[in-house]
Amino acid sequence: MQWDAKNPTDKSKWETQHNTLKQFGPPYVYNVFKGDHAGFVQAVVNATSHPIESFVLRNMTMGAVEGRLAAILEKDWKSEAAQLLAERMESHNGEKFWL
Repeated sequence: MQWDAKNPTDKSKWETQHNTLKQFGPPYVYNVFKGDHAGFVQAVVNATSHPIESFVLRNMTMGAVEGRLAAILEKDWKSEAAQLLAERMESHNGEKFWL
C-alpha cells in the first residue's frame, strides 16, 4: 500500500488493497493509512458508532427466493421432458432419453 507522503489526501496516488473503494468514505469505507494505529482505532469507533442500515434487493428477499424456488420445484418437469423428447423424435436431432 502506497500514497504520496507529501500529499496524503490525494487519492489518485493511493495504491490500496481495494482500489475501487478508495473513492468512497464513511460510513461505507473508512480508509486508514498503513501503520496509523490511532487512525485505525478511530475508524473502528466511528464505524461501530454509525452502523449502515441493512439493504436487501427486492429480488433477493426471502419471499422472492422462495417464489423462484417454488417455481422450480412445482414445475411439471415430466411433461416438459415428454415435449422435448417428442420434438427430438420428430426432428431426429438431439439425444434421446427414457421417461
